[in-house]
Amino acid sequence: MATRFTERLNVQSAQVYPVVDPASLPDPGPLPDAMQQEFDFMNVGAKLRAFFSSRIRTGADPQRSSAMVSGNTFIYYNPDNLNDRISPDWYVSLNVDEEAIRAQNGYFIWAAGKPPDFALEIGSPSTSRRDLTYKRDLYANLSISEYWRFDPSGGDYYGQPLAGEKLVDGEYQSIRLEHHLSGSITGFSQVLGLYIMLDVRGELQFFDPGSDVFLKTLEEEQADHELTRDALSSERAGHDLTRDALSSEMAGHDLTRDALSSERAGHDLTRDTLESERSGHDLTRDALESEQARVRELEEEIRRLRSGNS
Repeated sequence: MATRFTERLNVQSAQVYPVVDPASLPDPGPLPDAMQQEFDFMNVGAKLRAFFSSRIRTGADPQRSSAMVSGNTFIYYNPDNLNDRISPDWYVSLNVDEEAIRAQNGYFIWAAGKPPDFALEIGSPSTSRRDLTYKRDLYANLSISEYWRFDPSGGDYYGQPLAGEKLVDGEYQSIRLEHHLSGSITGFSQVLGLYIMLDVRGELQFFDPGSDVFLKTLEEEQADHELTRDALSSERAGHDLTRDALSSEMAGHDLTRDALSSERAGHDLTRDTLESERSGHDLTRDALESEQARVRELEEEIRRLRSGNS
C-alpha cells in the first residue's frame, strides 16, 4: 500500500462513521486446517485470556486498563470497503473498549482507535505461505507492534518452529530467540510482558517473569486448586488422626494415673490397717503386761499372808 494505514487513520479519525449492523457482517469462517490447529489454537487463547483477565481484575498492571484477546475473528481496516479484512489466528489489543468492539461483531480499527498490538499465526499446510508473505506485510502496514509465528510441525511450514518480529520504523525485525540445551526455544514479547516458549514436546507455552510461573488455562488452574484442596483435606485428616491418637493416648494416661491413684489409695488403706493392727497388738501387749504385773502382786500378797500365819 502506498499510504500506511496509521497515516490514513490520523486523517480519518475526525470523521464519524455510522454504527455497523452486526447482522450485515459475514460470520468468520472455520480455520482452514481446523483439526490440525485446534489443540494449539484453544491452548493459546485460554492461557492468554486467563492471564490478562486476572491482571486486569486485580490491577496488577496499571498501564493496561483492558486487554482484548480474540482469535479467528475479522479485523477491518478500510471503512470504505468492509471486504478489506484479515483474520489472525490470535491477536491482542490493549487499552480498548472490548465490549463495544464485540458488539460490532468485528474489530474495526477506525472505531477501536488503534490496531491490535500483537498477532500470532499457527502454521498449517494451507496457510503458511500466506502467513509468511501477505499477512506479514499487511500486519506491518497496519502497525501491529509484534507478529509471532508458531509452527507445530517443528519448522516444515515456516522454516523454523518459532519466530517473533517487532515493528521498527514500519518494518518487522526479528526478536532474539534463545535455543536451550534441553531443546526448548524462548523469546520475550514486550507487548505481552511474557516469554513465549516452544517446549521440548513441541507445545507453545507462556512464562510470566513477574510471578515466575507458566500460564495455565482456567481448567488447569481449577485442577491445581482441586489437587491443593485434596492435599489440604488429606493433611487435615492426618491431623485429625493425630489428634485422635493423642486424645486416646491421653485417655490411656488418665486411666493409668487413676489406676496408680487407686493402687496408692489401696496401699494407704493397707498401711492404715497395718498400723491399726499394730496399735491393737500394742494394746494387747500392754494389757497382758498389766495383767501379769497384777498376778505377780497377788502372788506376792499370798506369800506374805502365808508367812504371817505360820
